[in-house]
This record gives sequence, structure tokens and C-alpha cells, in this order.
Amino acid sequence: MSGLEIGIAFAAAALITGSAWRVRMLTVSGAVAAAVLGGTVTAAGGWSWGIVLIVFFVTSSILSLITHRLRPQQGRNVQRGSNRDAWQVFANGGVAMLCAVAWVFGDRDWIAAAFVASLASAAADTWATEIGAFSRFRPRLITTLRPVERGVSGGVSLLGTLATVAGASCIAFAGATLIDLSTITPWKLFTGVAAAGVAGSLADSLLGATVQIHYRCPDCDEITERTVHRCGTPTVTERGIRFMTNDTVNVTAIVIGAIAGALLTM
Repeated sequence: MSGLEIGIAFAAAALITGSAWRVRMLTVSGAVAAAVLGGTVTAAGGWSWGIVLIVFFVTSSILSLITHRLRPQQGRNVQRGSNRDAWQVFANGGVAMLCAVAWVFGDRDWIAAAFVASLASAAADTWATEIGAFSRFRPRLITTLRPVERGVSGGVSLLGTLATVAGASCIAFAGATLIDLSTITPWKLFTGVAAAGVAGSLADSLLGATVQIHYRCPDCDEITERTVHRCGTPTVTERGIRFMTNDTVNVTAIVIGAIAGALLTM
């Protein structure tokens, strides 16, 4: 890209993320982070990469807003909210940005596949969480199949699993349609990335059920991902590894999805 095109890419990213901030899809820090991320991806990978990123961002954000408004109790005990901050933006899109930067230094097709697969993994997890909130049945922990509260990391449901496949397929289709590669056919990119996205989402659930940090409110006796419960009481560690927060688990699972995407399309 020329200097002018790079400037346009960052300006377009700022315009889109500014609009997202106005409708409370993003916090101020989230809007700044998303503008940097979107501008970098577009400048490094081209407009087709930027559009794939926009498809991920718009679909995931709209689903989060809908769930937050129709099922406000969904996120009462979880760390994340419907308006993403900078940490959440980079947790979901940071791997994609690194892939785009890597593309500048070596335009290997597997890097593009990893880029799309990272977003497919993030979308699959987000769609599973947001659409799964409307399941008539309580989710079950992926490791023990024990019923858990809606929105708790590691919980899965039939509706959420179908949403996982839909989310991964949506981003895979966008990537296969928009990104032209010399050694990977559109069909191979679609199938490989869709499978990788589902794998990344399942890895997220497994990590959420096993190593992600969870706390307990000593007053309400509720499990939560928050260090301070919604009742205002400081929580105590229930299980998990302290540094394995929701964002850390997201990044780890997305990396797994990106690697799977590269391997499945080689």
C-alpha cells in the first residue's frame, strides 16, 4: 500500500470504531485499540483482510449487544461485557494483527489461513456464548457434563455448539470469498478454517473448564469470574490458575485455532 492508502486505512478504521463507541459496542480504550488493530491489519494485508476483520467485528458486536439487552443476566457473573475494552479487543484480534504483520515480511499463504482461522476461532466462541444464552436448557460443563450457570466459561449447549459452527463458517466463508491465495483453493480455505475455528472454540471451553481462574463470593456462595462480586463483596479463589483470566484463555484458544488453520490448509 502507498502512504495515502495506509492513511485511508487507518482513517476508515477510526471512523468505524468511533461509530462502534457511540453505540456502546466499545469503550474508549476499546475504540482506540480497535482503530489501531483495524488500521494495521488493512495496511499490512490489504482491503480484503480488513473487510474480513470488519465482518468478524460487526457480527460479534451485534450479537453481544442483542444478548446484553434481551438476556442482561447472562453476563452478571462473567468478566466480559457487551462493550469491549482494549484488553478484550486485543485478546480477540491481536493474533490476527500479528498474522497481518507477518504477511508483510513473508506473504506465505499459510499466514493468511492462520489470520482467517484466528478470527474464525474468536467468532465461534463469541457466537456460541451469545446465541447459546437463548438455549432453553442450562449449559453443561464440557469436562463433566454437570449443569452450570449460563455464561460461565467451560459451559456448552446444543444451541451454543451449533452457533460455534455457524460463527466459524461465517468468517471462513468471508475469508474464502475475499482473500485470493495461490496455493490454497477457496474451498480448502473455507473447510480448513471452519474446522480450525470450531477447534479453537472447543479449546476455549476446555481451558475455561479446567485452568481458567474462577472465584466464589463468600456471602452469596456464587461462582464468578470477577474479583469483586456483583453484590460488592470481594471474592475468594475457587479454582484455576490466577493468570489464566478469560482474556488469557481467549488468546490461548485463538492461537490454537490459528495454528490449526495453517496446518489444515497446507
